[in-house]
Amino acid sequence: ESVCSHAPSFVPKAIQATRKRWIAVDATSVYWGYMETGVSFDNVALVKTPLAGGAGPSLADNLGWPVDIVCDGQSVFSSWRRHVGGEPHRISQLAAAGGAVVDLVNPEVEPGWLAVDDVHLYFTLSDGTVQRVLKQGGTPEVIASGQVTLTSIALDDEAVYWTTGPESGGSAAVVKLAK
Repeated sequence: ESVCSHAPSFVPKAIQATRKRWIAVDATSVYWGYMETGVSFDNVALVKTPLAGGAGPSLADNLGWPVDIVCDGQSVFSSWRRHVGGEPHRISQLAAAGGAVVDLVNPEVEPGWLAVDDVHLYFTLSDGTVQRVLKQGGTPEVIASGQVTLTSIALDDEAVYWTTGPESGGSAAVVKLAK
């Protein structure tokens, strides 16, 4: 059963397909992103839809290439890679109710996967680092470096976990680090 629908406020001339890119859920809503594919990937949106179903508003548009999204009931956090010649790489926060997008981090390298707890937003970067930043912003802290092909990140109350992919015939791994 489909509970999410969204009619974009823009309709590009050469849409080939719509790709739903990422999804997160809190107690009341589903947050999801899509890219309308065609000549370019210029039409990208982060959408909020009620759990009960129906259409939802676009919370953010055209911030880059969507990578990941997480929410904590109060805020929605998302990572975006730069469009060619466009917006900077960003890891952003916005209120779940909507409002202005606030960049928490503008990394020089491509951002990856996200996880959130009560205090921090954790994220991976394409330079092989795992970092965290306070949810309200601040200076990011590197908690691990030298990781190869970071493919996901997760948390529990005690630790941060991430996966690394095989690189040039190597093996994949799950890494655990105490918070």
